[in-house]
Amino acid sequence: KKVGVSMLVKQILNVHWYKNKSQSPLAKRLQLVALNAVMKAVTNDKLAPEVRMEAELALLEFSEWLDDKADDNQYEILKEQFDTYWASKAWPSTFEVEPLPPG
Repeated sequence: KKVGVSMLVKQILNVHWYKNKSQSPLAKRLQLVALNAVMKAVTNDKLAPEVRMEAELALLEFSEWLDDKADDNQYEILKEQFDTYWASKAWPSTFEVEPLPPG
């Protein structure tokens, strides 16, 4: 089976969002770090348009999943960020990953 960009993004989202039921601070951090990495890649100006389109297919499904979960406050803000992304093609929450403090 050929692995495409869409499948890769879906797998990242599957591991960190769809199937992850952990509410630990570390699990939540990993969710955001994984999503940040995907969104940095998708919004990179050097990314080929056909690759961006493939990734956006998976992100569109994720956005719809967030829409279904939007009544939960933890997903509402993220859904709003995706609404901004779809309107502007700019991701409002990119951040530089910092190491966790010791302990």
